[in-house]
Amino acid sequence: MRKILAELDMSVQEILEKSPYAYGHWQGEDGYRIYDVRFNDKYLYFAYSEFSAEYWIIEQYYLDNKDG
Repeated sequence: MRKILAELDMSVQEILEKSPYAYGHWQGEDGYRIYDVRFNDKYLYFAYSEFSAEYWIIEQYYLDNKDG
């Protein structure tokens, strides 16, 4: 994650604010659902910890933006 943050020259919080992805705690499965805020009811990934959810969003944001 440090490499991605350094390459983007952004903090975790900055990426989470700019990214179209968000996460929320899902009590029914005791984890975090990650979704694309541009679409209703479109869950992309399930993470078992808050760190894993944030890491997935950061990695996806990097992949979405690395080529321009």
